[in-house]
Amino acid sequence: MIYMVRKLFEPKVNNNGKEKIQKLIDHLSKKEFQSALINKFANINGTIRYATDIESNTIIWANEQAQLIYGENIIGKKCYEIFKEQCGNCEVCTVDKIIEKEGMIYSWFHNNKETGQYYLIRDVMFIIDDKNIRFEEAINITPYIEFIKGKI
Repeated sequence: MIYMVRKLFEPKVNNNGKEKIQKLIDHLSKKEFQSALINKFANINGTIRYATDIESNTIIWANEQAQLIYGENIIGKKCYEIFKEQCGNCEVCTVDKIIEKEGMIYSWFHNNKETGQYYLIRDVMFIIDDKNIRFEEAINITPYIEFIKGKI
């Protein structure tokens, strides 16, 4: 994770900036750094973001946008119960794909029949505290689809 952050900032900062980033990384524990990074990017542009424990499908974190749409009490519930209103694993689950490509982003499009909205979805798996964690973000692209279809 820290290597990915270094690579993310590397081409954009001068040596002074690199030193500041290194000091920040050295100062914070790995867990604190991950938490700060997640919170920094969690609520950009109204995108739904959440994390689940892959083994149990339990939602362990959700950003404000996800909680605004699906309710503040979604933490601790099964992802398929909240997002697909099902009592078992959903047909669009990408867990097998992201486990196969640990650390790589799997992107796909989805037309949510319940909401009538189109989403660009990106899933990735991280291992945190020896647990496989799925991080997903869903970007609502309905306005773009409607524009392309000539509805606007």
